[in-house]
Amino acid sequence: DHPALRAAIARGDVRDLGPGGPWFTPTASVRTLYDGRVFLKFSLNVRITNCLRKNAEYELAGAVALTELLEPVARDLGARFPGCELLREPAYRTLALRTGDPGADRELAEGFGVIVREGLADRLAPGVTGLLAAAIADEYPTGGAQIGHLLAAHPAGAGPETALAWWEAYLRLLVPPVLAAYFDHGVVLEPHLQNVVVGVDGDNWPRQVLFRDLEGTKLLAARHAGTLAALPADVAGPMTYDAPRGWDRVVYCLLVNHVAELLAALADLHPTLEPALWRAVRQVLLERSAAHGEPAPLRALAAGAPLPAKANLLTRWGRKADREAGYVRIGSPLGSALLSEAAREAAATLPWSPA
Repeated sequence: DHPALRAAIARGDVRDLGPGGPWFTPTASVRTLYDGRVFLKFSLNVRITNCLRKNAEYELAGAVALTELLEPVARDLGARFPGCELLREPAYRTLALRTGDPGADRELAEGFGVIVREGLADRLAPGVTGLLAAAIADEYPTGGAQIGHLLAAHPAGAGPETALAWWEAYLRLLVPPVLAAYFDHGVVLEPHLQNVVVGVDGDNWPRQVLFRDLEGTKLLAARHAGTLAALPADVAGPMTYDAPRGWDRVVYCLLVNHVAELLAALADLHPTLEPALWRAVRQVLLERSAAHGEPAPLRALAAGAPLPAKANLLTRWGRKADREAGYVRIGSPLGSALLSEAAREAAATLPWSPA
């Protein structure tokens, strides 16, 4: 219904070819399609949660620019943390009518913009199957990827020992590269459940973690000032966070949105295992804190400092860009997870719960 598009079709500048080509399947993000070879991220121009889901002009150019900038980072993380991969977004395509109306040209360029993302086959190791982390953490075991089904099919069985070992292996794939990206490279990944693909082997054991969707990946402005200055301002600006906001985003996506949810799915299977699951989280955080020279934010996180939870409702009401979302502080389970089993058993006899 866009007047400039209708006029272009009437002139013959644009032709509607109708359906054609190979079949694509929608993914969990709705507007990203997959044909088994490549992902295509389309514009919907529909608001879903906080965002108007379209590929803005700066996002089209930004995806390609960020892919180039992150290549050394991706290689370093892959070398240091075997199993870590970033899905690149090396190209985009759109419609450039040049009608003489800059506003109409921008609307059409954004409405037709398609970002190309690597397919899973480009990054998954042989014999490894990619599963969406959100499907593994599903509260209800309706899909074959849900953690209960994965463990039930494991040769060692689905007992608590297997579940804890699976969890420890998973944490050591997921957590270290996210923290290294932030502290060593000034890169804010967005590893929430929808943005992580888990590669499992024939025994359903975690072997790889693939991070997808560069739209949420940002650079710390102070660490990348020179690089950002070389980009157009409208591309560089949305590509950055300051350090505190970037840290909130990392912790929220990694712990609140991802680790806590998958841990809960495991605890549903083995409720008595929950303290040990949180101790495993804290152990990995302590290891990474030592590896990065004990940075204060990471030390505090491991010690049980309050966690940032994204204030989605306020962001939605304010019609703010998602990168401008605020955060509220919530209690962290990491401190209470240090209680010994004996202390927990004693506390269970009290008329109140220390949790």
